[in-house]
Amino acid sequence: MIINRRKLLSYRCPFCGSIQYKSFSIFEFHDDRILNKLCDCRKSAINAKKDKNGGFTFEVPCIACGDTHKIKITNRNLWLSSINYIFCDKTNTEIAYIGGYLEVRNKIDSYEKEIDDLITKLGYNDFFLNIRIMLEVLNKIHDLAEEGSLMCECGSTDVELTLLDDRVKIGCKECSAHTFAFARSNQDLVNLYDCRYIILCKKINIRETMEV
Repeated sequence: MIINRRKLLSYRCPFCGSIQYKSFSIFEFHDDRILNKLCDCRKSAINAKKDKNGGFTFEVPCIACGDTHKIKITNRNLWLSSINYIFCDKTNTEIAYIGGYLEVRNKIDSYEKEIDDLITKLGYNDFFLNIRIMLEVLNKIHDLAEEGSLMCECGSTDVELTLLDDRVKIGCKECSAHTFAFARSNQDLVNLYDCRYIILCKKINIRETMEV
């Protein structure tokens, strides 16, 4: 059996939103070195070190919840598995992959193709300013709603979404409260992922406050 001692890791940076590909080999762990793979924006990184029991601990920045997850991978799984899936334990979202070069690239390509097929199916190719960011924004809003983290000041959790070319209007069905989630760039996506909850606040009408 030929054991591949070079692997590829991929993750989406929670700061710039880009998908990163970083290769590493077993030799980078010699002499208790800490593996450090910086994103191109230099604001996030995956770190890893070899444990005393021979396994490996990876510290992965999470775009789904904003935390850094510590993931333990055995020596056997790291070097013999074709691909290791790393999940956010809070959202159960796939946030990183570690494995063979082709397996990791094919996984990312497959995900991108699913997004392209969805875009074509929905017919939104020319409507949104940035269709990929828009879909990611909608996914995050949906996750917040499922977690009970999307609500209105009036107490209602019944909201409706209106899709515009560069943003999503989130409105309460019970009152006039609303807010916007922008979907123009990776930074808009990063800003939304930083949110743990969304509360719709109704604007105060001066005339209403004067009525007794």
